[in-house]
Amino acid sequence: MARTARKISKLNIYTVVLRGRMEIFKTAKRKQMFFDSLAKSILGVKLYAYALSNKDAYLVVDVMEGTLSDFVKKLAVSFARKYNAKYINLGKVFYDRYLSEPHDTPQDVLSAIKSVNLLKSTSAKVTKFESSYTNYFNNPLISIDFITNNLQTDFKEFHKDHEIKHTSTPMLKLSDEEVANYIYNKYNIKATEINKLSKGKLKNMLLDVLDVTKASARQIYRITSVPLRFIWSLAKSDHKEQGK
Repeated sequence: MARTARKISKLNIYTVVLRGRMEIFKTAKRKQMFFDSLAKSILGVKLYAYALSNKDAYLVVDVMEGTLSDFVKKLAVSFARKYNAKYINLGKVFYDRYLSEPHDTPQDVLSAIKSVNLLKSTSAKVTKFESSYTNYFNNPLISIDFITNNLQTDFKEFHKDHEIKHTSTPMLKLSDEEVANYIYNKYNIKATEINKLSKGKLKNMLLDVLDVTKASARQIYRITSVPLRFIWSLAKSDHKEQGK
């Protein structure tokens, strides 16, 4: 099943989310390992904002040279090699399909910078996001020219009105086709055929899809025809489990 083509930014500026398969950024040392890889990967790319949760990395990047995919691959491979060598991990570190959102106007970019800078967790199980908001103008990873050229107000004032509204989940919603592609690429089965699986296999698959893609129960129902009541019950039980 072919993947949906990524949308292209008129400015070559994107918000990117790399989704970890485990809590790869849980400690300060692991975060620093990622920042070291990031520093070596941003040649030809300007970084306007970043935030790390326990599992995911959020970046606002301006692709000056090459392609967005080239940059993400270089960064992911660099970090994965360091992580696997340090922690003797033999599996994949990131999910293959990263998320990207194009920004077409300066205002879109400013909004993205604000959103990523102020990402916060609503879960007690997730440590505080580490973002570029702190020490923004003296951060060697950050290119400040976009903010200095386009911001019409004080930096702290610019962030104030959004400070309490962000969560740890990706802000980017996958399309029906992208969710179907995830199922096919990971489980080698079409979304329309998963009803043929045993109840146990179906339950485990859908729990994974709910967790990784952040798809809604109705969205999964649309692409799979699995009874909506069954998907709701899984989503509800998963939400309770995460809240413990």
